[in-house]
Formats: sequence, structure tokens, C-alpha cells
Amino acid sequence: MFLGLVAAGCSKSPAPRPVAKGTSSASTARQSTGATSAASQRCQTLLSSALEMLRPEKLGISAEPKAAVDTLNNWVRDCGKTLPADNSPVSDSAADKLISQPARTAAGGELYDRQDIEHVRNCWLFKQARSGIVRQHDSDVARTVALFELACRIVALTGKGDLTAPLNLYDIAVIGKGEPEDRAWIFAELLRQTGIDAVILRPAPAKTGATPPRWLVGALVDKQIYLFDPTLGWPIPSPSDKGTTAAVESAATLAQVLADDKLLRKLDISAEKPYPLHSADLKSARAEIITSSRYSSPRIRRLESFLSGDRSVTIYVPVGDVGSRPGLLSRVANAGAGVWKKEDVAIWDYPDRQTAAIDHLDGNLAKYHSFLWLPFQGPVTADLDKEKMKLNISPGSRKQIKSRIAQLQGDYAGAVRNYLLVQLDELPPAIPLPPEMQAAVRAQQQKPQEGPIGLPVPQLAFAMNFRAAEDAKFWMAVCQLEQNMLEPATETLDAYWRRYIEGGKWIPQTALLRGLTLARTGKYALAVQQINEISHALPEDDPRWATCQLFTTRWRAARDAANSSGATSQAAVAAEQPRPEPKPKQEASPPAKASGSGTKAETSPPAAPPSATTKKP
Repeated sequence: MFLGLVAAGCSKSPAPRPVAKGTSSASTARQSTGATSAASQRCQTLLSSALEMLRPEKLGISAEPKAAVDTLNNWVRDCGKTLPADNSPVSDSAADKLISQPARTAAGGELYDRQDIEHVRNCWLFKQARSGIVRQHDSDVARTVALFELACRIVALTGKGDLTAPLNLYDIAVIGKGEPEDRAWIFAELLRQTGIDAVILRPAPAKTGATPPRWLVGALVDKQIYLFDPTLGWPIPSPSDKGTTAAVESAATLAQVLADDKLLRKLDISAEKPYPLHSADLKSARAEIITSSRYSSPRIRRLESFLSGDRSVTIYVPVGDVGSRPGLLSRVANAGAGVWKKEDVAIWDYPDRQTAAIDHLDGNLAKYHSFLWLPFQGPVTADLDKEKMKLNISPGSRKQIKSRIAQLQGDYAGAVRNYLLVQLDELPPAIPLPPEMQAAVRAQQQKPQEGPIGLPVPQLAFAMNFRAAEDAKFWMAVCQLEQNMLEPATETLDAYWRRYIEGGKWIPQTALLRGLTLARTGKYALAVQQINEISHALPEDDPRWATCQLFTTRWRAARDAANSSGATSQAAVAAEQPRPEPKPKQEASPPAKASGSGTKAETSPPAAPPSATTKKP
């Protein structure tokens, strides 16, 4: 059972009926008690069944979302209306003013919908995702920096010109690629489950119509606002950061940055390529609370009271105050005292816009969204039917989505084991026929075919397993990094680099992670060489290019600091010279698909994703 459920609200006894003459009042009481107990048990069963289906490892995988919604709404109809007064849903007047009308309408109403159950599932997932870091660090400041690093490992940035589609929170976490806004969203959800609020700090444009300046994420910890740049994937370096560690280990606060512009100048690539923010830009920055309308939904509040004990999770975080409990608006306004006023605080509408957009995808966007989810249906198997001379493709095993969810939940060892199995399931372009069948085919050919004869694997099945295996190789390395297994992680990243260098979708992130891994072991020259290999292949307006340049500068400084004489050896400089440039592409593509009939192999996969509709877990 998910919870020790309280029976309050499901056990209200009906008004006593008149007892007929000669009827035992004790007997009537027993019958009433029995009926009440049965009703209470039904309420507990309905709610327990619904909540069980909302587990991250079940919803959309082994539990159908519609069944979860229906079960939860049956509970509402039969039991939810009799909740005690302190658990009854209340409206949020502050949310009514700050959240858009469409979002409020969707979050209102008495019955639950699919977005509600996905909201609960997502909250559970991010609570599990941050648990390891919470245990490893003894201060909220250290946890915040570590959670930011985790968010950047969960979400690799898309490159300039890459295909994109609207993604909801679950899409971002599972698919693992997105925009800086997606990183910020993931970071904020990890913080929320740790009891920390987050805002977008958005400087005002220099003039009307000007390009919006770089924005930051502010984490509200211990009455301070710590600053992070999800575009760079870096915290804003604190005054104590000397630039000689593998990565920035301490973040600056807003107060520190306002007092000293030199902290932002640590992020200048050069005098000609300065960091796009100055202290003065943040003096009039707008604070936008990172939340979504579901966190203020009355029906989510109704459900929150049943999530207790070791199954507790934060699902209700209202914008307005509730009794003596300060809401998001009050907490953010108090944290920014002297920088912004309460009436200047807004809600970041990106989460609600993205969530709503998913329900209205059409045409190529819908196809591309399905294409992104294709690997998570598999892998599949291809078995040769000798009698019918064809391949039987099995239904998708969903082993990939189960592995990815296990990784996000922090079960890294279990995820690695399953990722190995996913890689073993990769299919060849064609399944060779048995020797006797090949001989029979050649006997019927006017010009016998040279080389092995096989049946081509259907394109959709081939692409599914190929892409699942590529993702599994990369994510296996990430799991090893999460366990601080630096040497195995380096070997796995090397293996990915060698296999997929001609267009793998994780090539830039592989270079960054391998460089970081080498730097953390003190191999700064090799780390610089690795990062140079990818930075030379990226255009300067790609957001990842600046990150590469800053890491190069940092690791050279760390190398020089580690050198007792302060001199850079010629061997170290030589080691930094890049090898041939890789070729990062929009999406990892399968290799040329061979034909089993002797026809010319395709030299490239289709430019567009498969048109076949795939079901998202």
C-alpha cells in the first residue's frame, strides 16, 4: 500500500433512523458500524489503488493514465466530498491574479485529469532524483549547487539549428535534451522537493525592442539568492572561487554580484567576448516565480493530505498565503526586499505554456514529438520465421524507459545493468538467413548473389533499437559519474565517442562530461584537449561554445596552479592540440541500412523522422 490512509471523511455516519418497536438498538448500531466500515474500506482501496498507479516506475509504463484518472475520480465521487474542513480545497486569490486564465481554468474544477496525475508522478520522480544529493551534503547551499549540476547532467542543451518541439516536464527529464529554460525548470523542481524556492531573474532590456538580456535562476536559500546560469551550465562564481578547480564549487549571491561586477567578469571569454550581464543589469531585474498552476490547484491540495510518512511528497505549493503559512509570493517578495517589490513579482509562464502546447501538437511537430519517444518503446526483437521467410517483430519491451526512470530515481546500478541489455538488443540492418536457406535462394537466382543473404530489418524497428542503444551507452556513463566511478565513466564515454563520433547526438555532452571527469582527476591537459575537440566544431553562437571556452580557460589555470614551478610544460601544451573535429548533428542517425536482396544500400537515413505514430509511455 502507498499510504497509511486515514478514514476521516469516508466514515461519516448517516443520521440514525427510527427504531421499530421490538428492534434491538444494539443490532442496528452493529449494522450501521458495519456499513460505515465497508464504505471506509472502499475509500481506502480506491485511493490506494489510484496512488499506486502514480508511481514513476508505473504510470504510463505498466499503469494506464486513464485508469489512474478514473480510479481517482471514483474516489472523489464516493469519498472526497466528505473531507474534513481543514482538508477541503480552497481557492488561491494570489494565483488568480498572477496565473493566466486558461491555466487557472485547466487547474480548477472538482475532478482530476491527466495533467494532475502526471503532476503527482513528476513530483515523486524529482523527490527521488534529489535524494542522493540531499544525503551527501550537510547544507542547503551545497545541496543547491549539487542539484544544479545534476539538472545540467539530466538535460543536455540542444545545439543551434537543432530541431525542437514543445516538451513538458516529463519529456524533458526522460528525453534528456532541451533548452536553457528546460534546465531551469528541472532545477527548480529538484529544489522544490528539497524545500527551496526558485525564481527567474530577468533584467529589463536596454531599450524597447532590444534583444532580451541573459537571464539567471535565483535559488532562495538562508535569506540569500544564489545565482545560476543554465545557458552556460555554471553557477555564477562566488568571491571565494579562484578558478583553479575542475568546476565552480560555490555560487555567488545576488547581493555579492550587485556589490562587485568582477564576479560576472569571471565569465568573460575575452575582452572582445564579454559575459552579457553586468551588475547594473540585475539592480532592476524582474523576479518570476518558477511554478505551475497545478501547484495551486484546490484538488491537488485535497490530495496532499493523504501523502504522508515515508511516502510524503511536495505536490501543493500555493502562490498565496494559506492561514499562517506564507505562500510563494510572500516568500519571494521577502527574499528580494530592497531589490524588488511584492507587486513587481510575476509567475514564469513557461511551464504552463509548454504543458498546454503538448496537447495541441499537430503536423510535423506531432511527428517529431513521437519520434523523440520512439526509443523508449523498445527495444524490440526480430525473429526469423523460416516457413514464411519473414521477420516477426516483437512488441516493444519498454526496457529503455524502465532503465531511464530507474536512473532518474537514483537506482544507478540497476539502470546500468539494464542499459547493457538494451545495447545487446541492437539490431543489424539485416538478419542473415541460415546457410541452407541462403543456398536455396541462390539456386533460384539467375545470377547468384555474392556475400551473405538476409532479410532487411524494418526501418522503424531498426531505428528504435539503434537509437535506444546509443542513448543507453551515453546514459550508462552518466550513471557511473553519479556513483563517482570516474575511471569506468571515462572508458564508457571513450567508447561512445569512438562509436558515434560521426554524428552521435550526445557528442558535445560527451566531450563536456569526459573533460570534467579528466579535470576532476587532475588530468587538465587531457581535459583541455577533449574540450577543444568539440569547441572547434561548434559555431560561436551555439550556447555550448561559450561553456567550452570557459572550461578551457579554467582548466589551464588549474593546470598552472598545480604546477609547482608555475610553468607550463611543452608536453602539456602539445597534449592540448585537438584531434580531427567531430561532426555533431541534430539527431543521431542509424548507419547505412544494408539490403538483404542485393540492392544498393541506402547511404543515409531519411531526413525526416518516421511518419508512423508511436505511443509515448
